Amino acid sequence: GVVYNQTLYATVVVGLGAVLGTFVLGRGALRRLTEGIFSLRYPNAFFSQLIGSSTVELANQLGVPLSITETVSSGIIGSGLARRMRMMNARNVFLIISSWIVSPVAGFLLAFALTSIL
Repeated sequence: GVVYNQTLYATVVVGLGAVLGTFVLGRGALRRLTEGIFSLRYPNAFFSQLIGSSTVELANQLGVPLSITETVSSGIIGSGLARRMRMMNARNVFLIISSWIVSPVAGFLLAFALTSIL
């Protein structure tokens, strides 16, 4: 019915927006990530973004919340590790992985605090 069509339309628009936004607006962030972790070639970076955005869209379709930033960062780290682990900037990788742990916890605590106050 009407609700199904609206849901499908919204899903397609949001999915396309996520993919296009990743490719168009993610270049600067991708450059910072790749130069800060590994020196990746363009095809590796492109496929990290493609797989990352596709994975996030699939997760969204299944109702699983997933961060595109974390997914693309994981792809970049994996691509770099496949090429040359010894050239890895371990400090930057550690900071990124640490933020994956700290961010959800901080978000939970902040949401809990704000909900308690309001």
